Amino acid sequence: MKAKRTLLPVLLLLLALAAAGLFVLRDAAMLYHGPVTEGAQEYYVNSLSRRAFAGSWLWDGDPDHMTVTVPDSVDGVAVTALGGYYGRGVPVRFGVTLPEAYRSTLEPSPDIPLAEELVFTVELGKSVTEIHAADTGYDTVAVGTGAAVARYHVSYRYVCDAENPVFYAEDGVLYRRDDGRPALS
Repeated sequence: MKAKRTLLPVLLLLLALAAAGLFVLRDAAMLYHGPVTEGAQEYYVNSLSRRAFAGSWLWDGDPDHMTVTVPDSVDGVAVTALGGYYGRGVPVRFGVTLPEAYRSTLEPSPDIPLAEELVFTVELGKSVTEIHAADTGYDTVAVGTGAAVARYHVSYRYVCDAENPVFYAEDGVLYRRDDGRPALS
């Protein structure tokens, strides 16, 4: 009888410790799974914390499709971050992935003529409150037919939902509401 009375408090203590551990680790990378692809955008979802982060967006190469919309939720889970970590801590950047036609193994160089500035508009919903890893722009090189080499520069223009509590956008630049500083450098 005494063993039963001791067992119950021990089980309750273990249950409380497990619940506390899950609460503390609820946003740990190991609890995110993915990618979950919706359209051209990849998301990584944590079902326990009911949060997700936006990863890579695959551009189809069409100049009319250069707007990346990060919604408030995906599969009923709030999209709260750009970039993040999943699994064993694998980093995932938020940004645009160009199609094969815009990529080669050559390193970008100022000696290679700039063929085009590729400006993508990123529309942020009100739920995005964190930026863990986001592209701020980059150069890439493409080798065309006849061994022609061209350099492309990718950059981003931000638009932000007016109800977003952490960020706002002005003239395409994303700022933090608390101090007015640029959110990405």
